[in-house]
Amino acid sequence: MEDTDNSSQRIRKYAHLINSFLEDKWSPNGQEIPMGIEGRIFEEIVQRILDKDSVPTKTEERHQPKPISPLFHEAALGVGRPIRTRRKYYLPDFTLADNLWIDTTLWESEAHKKAFLYAHQCDHLVVIYLCPSRVVYFRNPFPNTIISSVYDHFSHSQIGQHSAHLLRLETIIKRSRCHSK
Repeated sequence: MEDTDNSSQRIRKYAHLINSFLEDKWSPNGQEIPMGIEGRIFEEIVQRILDKDSVPTKTEERHQPKPISPLFHEAALGVGRPIRTRRKYYLPDFTLADNLWIDTTLWESEAHKKAFLYAHQCDHLVVIYLCPSRVVYFRNPFPNTIISSVYDHFSHSQIGQHSAHLLRLETIIKRSRCHSK
């Protein structure tokens, strides 16, 4: 996977669509949400939840690779999934104080994969997912990582007005996955 620096361009490109969805103005007219935009919508919802709780974040801050501890290699090999270090830099969705990274993803199985991408590079990692997966082939073995559903990670009062958006997005994602098979 090649790292690119066009995330701000993508954000601007899809900002109108994301805002339309979150303001309940998006009308699909029989169209699906463009491929890849669901993840950006979910990331924006998490950003708004963090903002509501006044959690200071640095969105998509680049981090240079650092050496990987043998403990991470051992934990990864213990579940049969070696850590790969081909990245020029690491770009989590959110960076908080004390080198805490938060990353978002739509599916639980993808959340566990993201642990192998990021856990060895930060002090603490939280991966938040939207939809549970029927099958998770390997689970996160890293002690500095929490993988959690958005509904379990944030309280109902924190999610607040976004619960309807999350449920609607989850329905769209599950429906599109069913149609793609």
